[in-house]
Amino acid sequence: MSHPPTTPPPPPTTPPSPPGFGRGAKVVIGLLVVAILATLVVGAVVVATRGTGGDDRAAPKLAADEDRTVRPESLPAEAERLEVEGSSEGRYGRDMRAAIADVDAFWRRAYPGTFGERYRTVQGGLYAVTDRDRRVPCTESAADVEGNAFYCPSEDVVAWDADDLIPHMVETYGPLGLGLVIAHEWGHAVQSRAGESEQAPVLVLEQQADCYAGAWVADVRRGGDRRYFVVNDRTLDLALAGFLELRDTPGTTRADAGAHGTAFDRIRAFQEGVDGGPSTCGYTADDLAPRLVDLPFTDQADFDSGGNLDLQDAFDLTVADLEDFWTEAWSSVGGDGRFDAPEVKVFSTKDRPRCDRPVGLSKEVFYCADTNVLAVQEDGLVTELHARIGDYALGEVVGSGYSLAAMHQLGILDRDAASRTRTADCLAGVWSASVFSRNRESAQLQLSPGDLDEAVSALLSTAERREGSGSGAERVAAYRDGFMDGADACLR
Repeated sequence: MSHPPTTPPPPPTTPPSPPGFGRGAKVVIGLLVVAILATLVVGAVVVATRGTGGDDRAAPKLAADEDRTVRPESLPAEAERLEVEGSSEGRYGRDMRAAIADVDAFWRRAYPGTFGERYRTVQGGLYAVTDRDRRVPCTESAADVEGNAFYCPSEDVVAWDADDLIPHMVETYGPLGLGLVIAHEWGHAVQSRAGESEQAPVLVLEQQADCYAGAWVADVRRGGDRRYFVVNDRTLDLALAGFLELRDTPGTTRADAGAHGTAFDRIRAFQEGVDGGPSTCGYTADDLAPRLVDLPFTDQADFDSGGNLDLQDAFDLTVADLEDFWTEAWSSVGGDGRFDAPEVKVFSTKDRPRCDRPVGLSKEVFYCADTNVLAVQEDGLVTELHARIGDYALGEVVGSGYSLAAMHQLGILDRDAASRTRTADCLAGVWSASVFSRNRESAQLQLSPGDLDEAVSALLSTAERREGSGSGAERVAAYRDGFMDGADACLR
């Protein structure tokens, strides 16, 4: 995030409908966060590559080790029968075989009903690539596959880096994270069979492949414990955290060569596949254009800082902007009279404010309705998130906490923990949409590239900080709903 410039920059490429907040307002824009399985088209090769971020921004704080290794001991018979080329499948060859067999079996069932024709599995070969391999189809050398997985339509081949990418994905994000890599790449194979990749822009193909991956995950979840891959709140949150790492560089726009769309857009596509199956994934460029947004760096200073303010500036400006937003938006969200801004108290572990009934997402950020105080621990969660993720991680957590004060005054604070958390996150998304759209003359903040990446990372990192508050996937969906559809999506 950054200070608003003295001379306002041009409005976002796809401006939302004014006012961008309030009851019934619709913000029809895409969300600039992170790329899920960022893919490149190089000649005829569709490549999924680790992004330049190179960090696991959410994963370390998400789950215990057992959540990264949940799977039955036996390998499905169809996976044992697969022929995999290459000098070595690596130490996670079983997981890769299981992913390929499971995704392929899904499409054997789903493809005829989706496209009205017979399904053909990948015919050109499956390649586990290490630095000892000399020939890899569609590439000049094994080095071209380093850190990547790809589908090559000209030779109908799927290949992957067995030395680096696969161990990293399994050890950091669990077998399901690896499964999503294969489900995404197999989605490109499906596009080739259905004739969808002949004219479609890269952005459309990537959104569609993410949607297909979501359809596979939903199928796995319906299979329960009989499946090699286990989908529950924790394993899915870990897999989603992998999307944060495999991302486009902040500041990338759709005009840049190799741009793939934003991760928040791609998470939406993924969740549409989860909810509606592969038949919902028939995207066109016209469908997606209103949802995609460009958010480049606006000046050299913002670029040099990576779009991050220091901790104190970020905190002070966030609080000031939240008060400005809620004061201006109050009547449009159904509030009576004037919005009574909460007092924000920063405390240390030694002087925690007294509160008979604290409500919040964690012990470090909570709201006290009796005194209208939002308490934020200075040496706890907010400081850690700012240092590890970035300034808008702080913004999301404080924004969701601030929403609790508005919910109290609207008379909806007494929801169950999961509903209350989703509503607070959703309203934080409404506030973020207002910051993005610059629809307030007195705004204190401006979004920088990568800020919404940081918000999603914070949502995943803080999931279940209080028991029953909901999964990270649910919280991300709620935040997106508020950002896209306004307060109506949060208050209905």
